[in-house]
Amino acid sequence: MTGTLLSATMFFTLGMVLLIWPLTGLLKQIPNLTDDMLERTEQMIRLAGMGIIFIVVLYAAYKIARIKSIRYEISADRIEWVRGIFSRKIDNLDMFRIVDIKLHRSLLDCILNVGTLTLMTKDQSTPEFTFEKIANPKSAYDFIKTAALSSDRKQGVIHVD
Repeated sequence: MTGTLLSATMFFTLGMVLLIWPLTGLLKQIPNLTDDMLERTEQMIRLAGMGIIFIVVLYAAYKIARIKSIRYEISADRIEWVRGIFSRKIDNLDMFRIVDIKLHRSLLDCILNVGTLTLMTKDQSTPEFTFEKIANPKSAYDFIKTAALSSDRKQGVIHVD
């Protein structure tokens, strides 16, 4: 969300500048601009500022809602992934299908205690399953690794490369 929030702040500031900044002095320097045209131009600039602010707020709200709508349920036997704002989509992945697990954390991720887990699987519909920016990623990594190995033993699965 950091990139989204930074760009939203930048465009929101641009919209506020267009909305609040007095541009009459700059517009009067344009030759052959009548007072009526000057007034309409100022109105259009302010309208553009309001439009930018409106679009930025909607975009940021959508991104936040999309992230907040994602739910992961991890049990000893399977992972269920629920997502969707206006409709729900549910996928699941059996633990015995997991072949490899990767954990990635940038410096900012380490500071915020989040990370990205990527699971390599033998599942036809989901050969690579990614948990984006989850909290406490190391404990999730350890739990999934232990659960996958336990499920492999329970199911009698041997992964062959």
